Amino acid sequence: MTNTQNSCQMCGKCCHFEIPLTLMDIHRIARLTGVDTKTAFDQYIQAKISARSGLFMIKKTSNGACIFLQSDNLCAIHEAKPRSCRFYNCSSQSQSEAIPWTVTCTSDSARAELWEQSISASISKAYIKDHGPKWNDAAYHKAILSIYENIVVRDSQTIKLARDINKTPVGMIYDCSSCSQRGVCAVETPVTLDDIRRISQCIGIGWKAFFNRNIDTKPSVNTGGLKLVRNGHCVFFDPEKHCAIEHIRPMHCRFTPCPSKVNSEEHYSCLFLGSGTVEQQFRHQVALTMTRQYVAEHGATFNKKGVRKTLEVIDRLVGDHRALEEFCFNIAPYRYVDDTIQLKHCDIKPTTDAVIKEEKVKCYQ
Repeated sequence: MTNTQNSCQMCGKCCHFEIPLTLMDIHRIARLTGVDTKTAFDQYIQAKISARSGLFMIKKTSNGACIFLQSDNLCAIHEAKPRSCRFYNCSSQSQSEAIPWTVTCTSDSARAELWEQSISASISKAYIKDHGPKWNDAAYHKAILSIYENIVVRDSQTIKLARDINKTPVGMIYDCSSCSQRGVCAVETPVTLDDIRRISQCIGIGWKAFFNRNIDTKPSVNTGGLKLVRNGHCVFFDPEKHCAIEHIRPMHCRFTPCPSKVNSEEHYSCLFLGSGTVEQQFRHQVALTMTRQYVAEHGATFNKKGVRKTLEVIDRLVGDHRALEEFCFNIAPYRYVDDTIQLKHCDIKPTTDAVIKEEKVKCYQ
């Protein structure tokens, strides 16, 4: 369950798994194969819905393989293959009977595809609730239009995808560039000793001076560790409404969703899929734990010996491969691994409660 993407050996094993399909998958396959969508429903989709994912399933041959698996073990619809296949992290040791979601999503293009899939899965389930696996012309075209309208992501928008502490899927998209609260939205900005090391080195300031100028004397309410000074806004917020240390900002700022849209303190501890690699998440969690221990012993003040000792422990733990494997195992329930992404409260349609967006969500009804 590491961050390594295994290269395909073209064994064809995963093509015998249950392969979930959304309406968007069907739409792409129909266009590639040159058939109308009704024909695609008849020829490519099983007559039952997956109990595992709640979505359509691709048809199988008599030997249990995907109908698009060729004799040379290549995919006949590779350019339009289902998103579930694209996100599958191949492993010859896998004992799964269905295509699972990978635990990694580190590129902008992958996050955009994952966001599209979350929308498409939600709207597909609404279609399925009314029509099952059967073709309905009006409902199909309305659903596809709704998917296209909802998946648009501007360059200035940020996507966050994860599960909360109760394992409920969470999808969030927001745009800081147009927010009137930018820089003043958060109640506090938690920071770790690992963050301080990175930031202080880049801006050329000593540890003691950094603590005196930038660290609040009261510990963070959310993490029990350190937090940056605030005077109406973060100490690193500049007049142009930009983060003055954007490229080296605290990992908390990278991994948590828009503070003004967080509806629960539990979201602060979410491990958001759209935010960095598993290794980065692991390092941050180690740093949070050790910074909390530092504060318990020394308070929110600078202690040279304590800082040096804590950083040594952080570096040692981050290099522990067994600890990383354990971390991956523990976070798996909070990342999209074994099932198709769903959005909260999406039995009928995606709503503003399910998909948090700056603009009103256009719904399939």
